[in-house]
Amino acid sequence: MLFCIGFLFQFLIAGLTGIMLASSPFDWQLSGSYFVVAHFHYVIVGGICLPSSERFITGIPKSPDEC
Repeated sequence: MLFCIGFLFQFLIAGLTGIMLASSPFDWQLSGSYFVVAHFHYVIVGGICLPSSERFITGIPKSPDEC
């Protein structure tokens, strides 16, 4: 459950930064900055790493016999 809450928080932050980057004047000022790099990492960590690590840590299910 902790990973699900972490995923939602990361997804929220990535979505908010994505909306900010969708604005052309703001994107023009921030292009090539660490803000764009941070947005990319929030998307990758929130969308791929947290659900994957939750799957491997909790093992849903660990084997077919445990269903």
